[in-house]
Amino acid sequence: MRPDTVRDLPPAVLASFGIAVVLAGLAVYNYGTGVYGGAIVSSIGTVIAALFGVLAD
Repeated sequence: MRPDTVRDLPPAVLASFGIAVVLAGLAVYNYGTGVYGGAIVSSIGTVIAALFGVLAD
């Protein structure tokens, strides 16, 4: 019997990383258009969503 080395990620983890990617894209867009406050807020949201994804696993 082979060892089970493949783990499925829970939906909450996938959703949090998806949200992190969307927020990162929004931060880049905001920074590129000169909305620096929005870029900062989106960047902080990206970090929080990524940390939730890591810690939820």
